[in-house]
Amino acid sequence: MQGDDKLAVIRRKTRQRYLYALITMSLYFSFTLNYTESGAELIARLAIGKVPGAVVMFALLVVAFIVLESLFLMRARREESS
Repeated sequence: MQGDDKLAVIRRKTRQRYLYALITMSLYFSFTLNYTESGAELIARLAIGKVPGAVVMFALLVVAFIVLESLFLMRARREESS
């Protein structure tokens, strides 16, 4: 039974990592939209004064990635302790 438990834990962690990777890839894709015609409006909306919208979005994405990774690590630690 111990082998089945380990396999279940590995599968659960793999699903969580795939979900994290999917969210990360979709955020990267949203950033690349800044450089298309359809993203021009988004760049204009995010612009703060003289700072281009792409720079603002990049900064927000960095913060979002740090928060996502922190949540992922806290969840992994919580599961290990229980």
